[in-house]
Parts: sequence; C-alpha cells; structure tokens
Amino acid sequence: SGEQNDLDLRIDHVSLAQPFDQCEEAALVFKSALGLQTHEDIEIPATYGLFRSRAVSNRDRSVRVITTVALLDDEGAVTEDESRKNSVAFEVPDIFEACERVWARGGELLRIGHNYYVDLATRSDFDAETLERMERLGILYDQIGSGKLLQAFTPMIGNRLFFELCQRIDGYDSYGTANAPVRISAHRGVTPGLRTKAVDED
Repeated sequence: SGEQNDLDLRIDHVSLAQPFDQCEEAALVFKSALGLQTHEDIEIPATYGLFRSRAVSNRDRSVRVITTVALLDDEGAVTEDESRKNSVAFEVPDIFEACERVWARGGELLRIGHNYYVDLATRSDFDAETLERMERLGILYDQIGSGKLLQAFTPMIGNRLFFELCQRIDGYDSYGTANAPVRISAHRGVTPGLRTKAVDED
C-alpha cells in the first residue's frame, strides 16, 4: 500500500582508493585471495595530474571492484587527492526516473558544466529535449562499441566518499572512464561553463 519509497537498484561496483605504494599489493589480494581477474589499467588525466584506475571482477561480472591510485601532479610529485576518494555505484533500470526521484525527495546529484552537454550534442544522437533533461539531472554518457552507459554522481560526502547511479545498456562493460576528468573537476568545484538547472526550475 502507498507509494514505494525504495529505488530499484543494486550494487554495480565499488571503487577503492589505494595508497601509491600499495596498489600492486591490493591487486595481488584481489587475484589470489578472491579469485578476481584484472581487466583495465588506465591512466586518467585530472585537474591536478594523473591517476590510475584498475578494474577487477569475477567471471560473470557480478562482483566488480575498481582500485584508484594517484600518480603524479603537474609538478611531478605524487598527489593524494583522488587516491583518498572511495565510491559505491548502484545500477538502476532507468536512470532518468532514478535521478528524478533523488531530486524530488530533496537529494542532490553532482552538477555538470553546460560545456559537457554542448560537446555531447556533437558526438551523440540525443535530441535537444533529452540533452536538456540530462543536464538538468546531472547525467553523463559514455559509449564503447554498441554498449552505452548513463551515470550520475552525488556530491562528496565528507571528503572521501561519493555515490554513483548507473544504467548499463546493450552489454556495456566498462565504467565511464572517459567521464572521469569531468566528474573530478565537478567534485573539485572547478567545472568550466557550469550552468546546471535545479529540477524545479523552468
């Protein structure tokens, strides 16, 4: 009876920050103790320098873990900024509905700069109405082959944790790595062209 209050979601993956000198040890633990397989080891540019993202999972992808470690800042020194952040990503069947419900219930999702959606319009087939809705809700997009990902993030909770909502479409099997610099900039409050409207604005 009454309206269902719980979002229809499940844990998609967790992202665990690692100290610079313990990244390889963490990978060994995941592989030897938990039997997980390493998939991706990617260096990602951020506003302060580089960090490495490494994905591991079991065979059927029901367990997914990303480890992150900061590499070098723009002066060549190890930076600890991104390596302190952990996240939990929840998979939802309809990210637009999920984000609308978060905003409607007084929650908040990370505001993404308008420039991101100007660029997205040139490299996707989204119509203007869908792009406006994505910007209003804070939804980002990635595509690899025929697989697509829609994702949205919460602001930082404290200085070490945030949450993600994601929707995987047509077998998408990655983590939106191309959006990581955008997400990091938004979390650091240095997003250029920031012009995201609240849900209840016209």
